[in-house]
Amino acid sequence: MEMKYISVKVRSAFRTCMQIFEALADGLYDTFKVIKYTSGWWKGYELERIEPKLHAAAHVLEKGMSLPDVRLGYGASGLRSLYGLMNAYVKSGFPPNRLAYQNAISVLHAYVAYHKEREHDVNEVKKRLTQYELSCDQSLEAGTVGFPLEEYRKLATGNFEQLAQSRFSIRAYGPEPVRREDIYKAMEIARKTPSACNRQSWRVYWVRSKKKKEEILKLHNGHRGFGDTIESFLVITADIKMIFGTAERNQVFVDGGLYSMSLLYALHYVGLGACPMNWCVRYRKDKAFHRMLDIPDSEAVVMLIAVGSLPSEVIAAKSERKAVDDILKVVE
Repeated sequence: MEMKYISVKVRSAFRTCMQIFEALADGLYDTFKVIKYTSGWWKGYELERIEPKLHAAAHVLEKGMSLPDVRLGYGASGLRSLYGLMNAYVKSGFPPNRLAYQNAISVLHAYVAYHKEREHDVNEVKKRLTQYELSCDQSLEAGTVGFPLEEYRKLATGNFEQLAQSRFSIRAYGPEPVRREDIYKAMEIARKTPSACNRQSWRVYWVRSKKKKEEILKLHNGHRGFGDTIESFLVITADIKMIFGTAERNQVFVDGGLYSMSLLYALHYVGLGACPMNWCVRYRKDKAFHRMLDIPDSEAVVMLIAVGSLPSEVIAAKSERKAVDDILKVVE
């Protein structure tokens, strides 16, 4: 009996050691892939590396036009970054008709037009544009899109195509507080989100405390220009305890991401403005965030969603999307 008990303990210790080894191996595998595909500065510019940077740099300027209190002439550092990327793109001989480059030109045109309407001089941007506009696709119209409140609400409650096509990241909110029943209704709709083996590992923290919101803003970097107007936050987490071993190490983010998208559609449907905010931070900030909201260590933070009521006129960044042919690969 005693030997059998020892044998069980030995087998248990062996399994634990194997799990530790597998976790380390999988962690190193993921880490080296990140290093290999994100920090290859020695290779110079590659199309696959520069295009997402162009999209991101242009989006920083574009979303600035949708903020509630825009400082005219904003984005000096963002403009310098975008110019540098566009110049590198041209010097590298990449095709000028690609969406990332054309969208950057269109955003600069929208930036100039936005300031012209408000009689603010941005001559330096106009001068820069002369370097790029010969290859400009006139069909692209970056900038912002606006809806009267009732029209926006009507689109949100139409068929699914209307709902999906009319959802925007909202960064300007109305004065009314977010109603508890609207959050509950949105979460009730999102309950049907699929997950691995129906495990439903997601959790939601609705942060309404002014003090906690201020603490979140100190930790998060993506709220410039609208953070102080956010009425509340929804923090989406997923419980690591619900996965089965290291082979499923990414499943919490898959399931949590699926739920987050369902919730964003549902928030739009119930008439609330929402903006997804990533949680890409180093471990110190992540640990501080867990402590601040008393989130169990076993729960991975997937994303934050800023939530507020809608204003009388909804203004949002257009954020041009890639064509289906650019993202679809048919395997036969």
